[in-house]
Amino acid sequence: MADGMIPVLIALEAQLPALLEDLDAWQTLDITYHPPHVERLWMQRPEGRVFLHRIEACEPGEALFHPHDWPSAMKILAGRYEHGVGAAIDGEVQTLSVARLSAGTYYEMTNPRTYHWVRPLEEVHTLMLAGPLYAERPRFPKPDARQGPLTPERKRALAERFGALLSS
Repeated sequence: MADGMIPVLIALEAQLPALLEDLDAWQTLDITYHPPHVERLWMQRPEGRVFLHRIEACEPGEALFHPHDWPSAMKILAGRYEHGVGAAIDGEVQTLSVARLSAGTYYEMTNPRTYHWVRPLEEVHTLMLAGPLYAERPRFPKPDARQGPLTPERKRALAERFGALLSS
């Protein structure tokens, strides 16, 4: 992925409608420990771990400011959000830039020291590809509470919604 992760994500995106037909291949997670609420479908692929997220809107200042343990590329499939990017400076995590991103936007995060937050302005659906774990991962407290899976009905409804978004 030396040339970046977005080309890999674009190639994978074309395969997703067919991959969504096999619901048993997808894992789920209902992420409720901190705003915004995220419903996740995910699977492991040769290209990396693939995530499909439905993210609910939240209020200013509520979105979780966090690093990722791996490089990643994202595409917003539907909706809009504010995206803050920052870093730990003198031991304090600070937002360095904020942008409003909308459906059709691709971006990647490939620096292990980068933090970010996502504040949906409305319901948002995203596609994310995660690469291998960084050798030196950021120190970030993980939630103590184990997040549960989605119901089979919710999993099916999300797969149908993502299938429609990815086929259009």
